[in-house]
Amino acid sequence: MLKKAAFYPDVAKAVGDLQVVFASTAKRRKNFTLISLEEAIKKIVKLPPGVKIGLLFGPERTGLESHDLEWANHCFVIPQASRQPSYNLAGAVLLTLFLLFKEIRSAEGLSFLPFFSSEEAPLPVAQQKECLRLIMEKLRASGFIHLTNKKHIEERLHDLFGRLQLTEKDRKLLLALFSEIPYHF
Repeated sequence: MLKKAAFYPDVAKAVGDLQVVFASTAKRRKNFTLISLEEAIKKIVKLPPGVKIGLLFGPERTGLESHDLEWANHCFVIPQASRQPSYNLAGAVLLTLFLLFKEIRSAEGLSFLPFFSSEEAPLPVAQQKECLRLIMEKLRASGFIHLTNKKHIEERLHDLFGRLQLTEKDRKLLLALFSEIPYHF
């Protein structure tokens, strides 16, 4: 695994070809839905074989910024005893991977793991983001997104679309729907 490790200039380039991204955050976020680490692990294990999954952790001192979290399909929180949440990066990664390994091992003997066709597998994150970009462009042009609500609406849309884990079928439907909506409602 370490031989395949690489450095990327930004989060977009690091996760663009992944299909589902899970991001760890210690901070409470107003515009992002947070799930527990346990719930994140269950979602990962339920994904179909072959899906390219990413785990995103931020710097120990500051954590991930909101614009980084926009690339995540799911944001999870690792429980802490402190009122000042801060993760030791190595500890957060180790705990996450241990629980993931444990969950996968416990499910190994089960034959009811879901089967998904490639059409049902989520799109790479870059394609999911491109779909959202086109939709937000349409919403800005229509006046639905404007200067006074831009940050709030766009963060909420990133959160919503991230949790949807868009498939090719979803992308086609959404783009067809939004192509039929006039620029001014």
